[in-house]
Amino acid sequence: MLLVPWAAGGPITRYPSADNWVYRLSIDDTKAGIRMSQYAEQQLDCKRPHMLLENTPWGNSNYKTITQYFVGKQTLDVTWFEWNTKLNVAKILLRESLENEADCILLVGNYAESKYFFKQRLS
Repeated sequence: MLLVPWAAGGPITRYPSADNWVYRLSIDDTKAGIRMSQYAEQQLDCKRPHMLLENTPWGNSNYKTITQYFVGKQTLDVTWFEWNTKLNVAKILLRESLENEADCILLVGNYAESKYFFKQRLS
């Protein structure tokens, strides 16, 4: 059995066999990305969502899922950010997304970087 407590990438949990002994404690990106997208569209009435994704396999996995959800529904832009993103870069990236008329942001990132996006947005 493989215990993957923090992994969220769908491919991690899918072994190419009927015998799959992977047990996960977190939600799969392919489900979370769809749920986030549905919430943005249906509850927040988001007409121009913007993805703000960390440039990792995790971000790529979410890119695929979220993009698939919005195909044919709304214009969807994406900004990729790197690990170790700090407040000044977060400020620039958020400003650029708002200049592109984003009315909601779908953020996928680790705490170390995401906290700066929230700090900037709250200031």
